[in-house]
Amino acid sequence: MSSSLYSVKKEGCVPIPLQVTRTFGKSNEYVKDFKERFGYTILKHDDPNELVVLLTNINVSIANSLRRILLSSLPTMAIETVYVDQNTSIIHDEVLSHRLGLIPILADPNLFTMPTDSDTDQNTLVFRLDVRADPVPKPPH
Repeated sequence: MSSSLYSVKKEGCVPIPLQVTRTFGKSNEYVKDFKERFGYTILKHDDPNELVVLLTNINVSIANSLRRILLSSLPTMAIETVYVDQNTSIIHDEVLSHRLGLIPILADPNLFTMPTDSDTDQNTLVFRLDVRADPVPKPPH
């Protein structure tokens, strides 16, 4: 067994053996052990759009991977393309476009068709933003 930990002594560096709590000779042993230990409890499922689950005896990285997989499969709506006609603010067009893309759009994805290579009325929302900042009046001297 290789070790990356060493103890410095008079004789020199002595490797410290790492403590391995569990070893698996075959991957199916790991899967079998995972199935026996893993548990879950549904804490809340009143709303069809919300599910709260308690996972037990699972590594945090695996739980986070499950969370990310579930979130990636949810249909979402976001601003993808931004056309800027005139921008006289101190915020660059690219930064403004990125910030607009972070705004969540509350829309029922079932009312839209999934995106294709071409934009149509069935898979596109168009927003127009026309904002002007009036100059601040100077106070009288």
